[in-house]
Amino acid sequence: MSCGHWIFDPGRPHKLRHQPGYRPTGGWRQRHPFRMRAAGTRQACLLSIFNSMLSMSTLGQRLSNRRAIRMGVHAGNLVALLSLAGNVAVAQPITRGGLASDEVVITGNRTPVPRSELISDVVIIDATQIRDAAGSTLEELLRDLAGVQLSRTGAPGQSAGIFIRGASMTNTVVLVDGVRIGSGTLGQAALEALGLASIERIEVLRGPGSALYGADAVGGVVQVFTRRGRAGAPRIHAAVHAGQYASSELQGGASGGMGGFDYALSVSREASQGVSAVANPEDAFGRYNADADGFKRGSANAQLGYALTPSQRIGFSLLESRQRSRYDAAEFAPPTFAPDASPDFRNRLDTRVAAL
Repeated sequence: MSCGHWIFDPGRPHKLRHQPGYRPTGGWRQRHPFRMRAAGTRQACLLSIFNSMLSMSTLGQRLSNRRAIRMGVHAGNLVALLSLAGNVAVAQPITRGGLASDEVVITGNRTPVPRSELISDVVIIDATQIRDAAGSTLEELLRDLAGVQLSRTGAPGQSAGIFIRGASMTNTVVLVDGVRIGSGTLGQAALEALGLASIERIEVLRGPGSALYGADAVGGVVQVFTRRGRAGAPRIHAAVHAGQYASSELQGGASGGMGGFDYALSVSREASQGVSAVANPEDAFGRYNADADGFKRGSANAQLGYALTPSQRIGFSLLESRQRSRYDAAEFAPPTFAPDASPDFRNRLDTRVAAL
């Protein structure tokens, strides 16, 4: 039995012998010059066979490890998918915003769509939440929503705006019964002109809505729905609120419907003595004035409709609001042009919205 392999011989000086025709390749033999000698003995053949078996065993072990790793990865993915399916199955019956998932939403798609089929992020503030927020204003009610921030230049009645998901106030569209409202001087919707007494429902679209409402709806959309009558006997409601700083609110109305017709009427009046809009005596712009900056607001809403079919209705609504408020500012009169905050600055805001 003969073999033509090389074997190690560490007992002799380190010198290499090669088979005829050998060409060095710069491998490990040059870096580790162990001396080898040719042998045709049975020991050399056994050593060669042992080395081959060891190499095959190592290769098999590597393949087994790779298979085990792959099987582990597949098993982990399967467990993750099963866990996700379990979470989805548990999350399905949970309602969004405390409301049933089959409730109809209009703002998310500009058409009535069940909430369960809606993809966009729409939050609903219903009549119960509005009633429980007695004494608050529209902007303060919106401030309690996640992703919405309020900016106001003083106490209630002052100019106010909201930021939805970081977008500026001018990038939020405000609708009343589908009609866009805005201020000709501020470049944004005057939320302080809308009282809660005439509002029945609010829908807030958080996130871009430019594809449906135009370029200025990058931040989101706020749609206000006024009170609407329901079939049945007339319903009369009234409320009186009072608070600090001589604050008061009176509201009342009636609603009902019969023979396919529905109607609703509501009126309200709010007033507050208020506090100073600029409370810092060291104001950098010299606008500090210790006087109280209050407001008065009166609003009325009327709505009349007729149901042509169970799914079709034609109606007319009218909302009118008048607000008078005071604010702190400064004027720079010649010849010194020094800031003077002593004058009484007043703001007059009239809002009228009609929809058919």
